[in-house]
Amino acid sequence: MDLARGVASAAEVVGIPSGNSGEVLLLLADSGDEAVREFNAATSHMEPAVKHRLSALIAEHERDEWLEGEPCGRLRVS
Repeated sequence: MDLARGVASAAEVVGIPSGNSGEVLLLLADSGDEAVREFNAATSHMEPAVKHRLSALIAEHERDEWLEGEPCGRLRVS
């Protein structure tokens, strides 16, 4: 739960190198349903520009490698 809230509140995740952000998001996506729900809910409190960048980052990692397969679609920015 702390990981989910921390990632959602840390807008910096969109500014770290792609491989590192992929690792962070994969760790979160694999942390369990409760953590994923917490992250998805916490994103609703982000500024619109950060939401857009985070959504794009998640989509990039789903296309490329980090979030393909089972983690794909679990992380959503609301």
